[in-house]
Parts: sequence; C-alpha cells; structure tokens
Amino acid sequence: MGLVDELRLVVYPMVLGAGDRLFGETQDKIALRLVESRPFGGGVVKMIYAPAMADG
Repeated sequence: MGLVDELRLVVYPMVLGAGDRLFGETQDKIALRLVESRPFGGGVVKMIYAPAMADG
C-alpha cells in the first residue's frame, strides 16, 4: 500500500538460537535503500532505510 516512508533499525549483535520475524510472513516485498548508517560502541549499528526509487 506504499505506507512505509522510512524504516529505522538499531541492531545489537547477539547470538541467539531462534527468534521471531520482525514483520512475520508476507508475500509483499518492498525494495529499500540504505539512507544512513551509524556505528556505536560494542558493535551496535543504527540504520535508516527508505523505499527504493522505481526508476533508479
């Protein structure tokens, strides 16, 4: 439906045996492009994604 303007993720490095999907099962796919990334101490990374442009 085109409702995603921006996706902000903060990733903390951990080793786990299993986990849940962030958005569950879906057939809909959205092409994203990385707009910004910023590393922090301890391997933590902040990433901002935006929808990829259809024409480039």
